Amino acid sequence: MAAAGAVLTVEDGVITSAGIGLTAIGAEGFHAPEAEELLMGRPPGAEAFAEAGRVAAEHCEPHADQRGPADYKRHLAAELTRRALTTAAGRI
Repeated sequence: MAAAGAVLTVEDGVITSAGIGLTAIGAEGFHAPEAEELLMGRPPGAEAFAEAGRVAAEHCEPHADQRGPADYKRHLAAELTRRALTTAAGRI
């Protein structure tokens, strides 16, 4: 139905590079540049990742189809982004 992936670079305790890939949820160019930008210079953590998820969802334009309504897909964009960032941070 939807998928997200993320990669982070952290130096001196702050995010210096972030990449967020999204698919099947109406993300232009299959990524979330506004959410990536929001993370820059911030320490990795739950609050930053949840905010990035909200921003990613705001900038998606999902379409309702047999897999679900647009609102649910927007919710997925936020939650999957948050989870992908948490996983990426755990690999650092």
